[in-house]
Amino acid sequence: MFELHQLRSRRVGLALSGGSVRGLAHIGVIKVLSEAGIRPAVITGTSAGSLIGAMLAAGMEWSEIASIAGKTFWPKLLHGETLECFCEEHLPATFADLKLPFAVTATNCR
Repeated sequence: MFELHQLRSRRVGLALSGGSVRGLAHIGVIKVLSEAGIRPAVITGTSAGSLIGAMLAAGMEWSEIASIAGKTFWPKLLHGETLECFCEEHLPATFADLKLPFAVTATNCR
């Protein structure tokens, strides 16, 4: 197993899962990584993890992400129009405008 100092010198990818409101736990993971001096080089996410991951990829610090999360009624984001407004307010317009490489996984259940 790697020691923290070994991870700092390596290229680290961060994969964030879904889980609705439980996805907010990723903010704590990002905080701990940040405090240890570990910055992901690439981020992926799905569902709630994609929102948290996109904010991190946009260059936000964990504290800024936590502040936005605390002001957001997350269950309401399950509705497309509300989600679109959230993204327009808090995220760059395109993936190309993000500061870190970022990928999202999604499916269409219809």
